[in-house]
Amino acid sequence: MEQITSKDIYASLWKCRDFELSHLWQRSIFLTAFLVMCFTGYGSLLLKICEYVADDKKIIPFCILNVAGLCVAFLGIILSTLWIMMGKGSKAWYEKYEKALYNIERDITYSTKIVARDMDDAELVHGSLPRPVPLDANLFTTNAGKFSVSRINIAIGQISMIVWGVIYLIQSICFSFSKQLYTLLGNCEGCPLAGFISLFVWLLLLILSIVIIKYTSWCRSSGI
Repeated sequence: MEQITSKDIYASLWKCRDFELSHLWQRSIFLTAFLVMCFTGYGSLLLKICEYVADDKKIIPFCILNVAGLCVAFLGIILSTLWIMMGKGSKAWYEKYEKALYNIERDITYSTKIVARDMDDAELVHGSLPRPVPLDANLFTTNAGKFSVSRINIAIGQISMIVWGVIYLIQSICFSFSKQLYTLLGNCEGCPLAGFISLFVWLLLLILSIVIIKYTSWCRSSGI
C-alpha cells in the first residue's frame, strides 16, 4: 500500500471543499420543491377559506380549512428552518476545509512539499488570490461584487421562514377570533376567552418547535 503524502492530503481537502460548494445549491433545490408545493397548497386553501367566510352553513369546512392552512404554514416554517440548517452546515464544513488548507499552506513543513518553487507563493496560496478589478456593491452594474453565495443561500431560507411565520401568526389570530369558531364551540355570544385559548394553543405549538430546534441536538452535527 502506498504511503499517503502531504500532497494527497492537500488534494483531498480541496476535493472536499469543492464538493461542499458544488452541492450547496443542489441541496436547497430539494427543499425548494416542497416549499413551492406549500405556497401553492396554501394559496388554494386560502381561496376556499375566503369563499366560506360569509357562508354560515360552511362552519365545519371553514374550520377544517383554517386548521389545514395553519398546518401548511407550520410545515413551511419547518422546511425553511431545514433550509437554513443545510446552508449553515454546508458553510461550516467548507470553511473548515478552507481553514485546514490555509494552515497547511502556511506551515513550513508542508508548504515546501506542496507549493511549486517556480511560482510566486503570495499568488498561489489559498486566501491570497488577487481581487477582481473593478469590484463594487452596486446592484445596477455588471462588475464583480463582494457577496457571499453561501450567505445569500442562508438569507433565502431566513426570508422564507419570516414569511411563513407572519402567515402563521395572521391566520392563527383570524381563525381564533372568527365567528365560525365561536359558533362551532357553542359560544354564540362571542366571548373572546375561547379565541385567546385557541390563539395560545397555536402559538404554544410554534414556540415549542422553536425551543426544540434551538436547544436540542436535533439535526446537529457531531463533527463540527
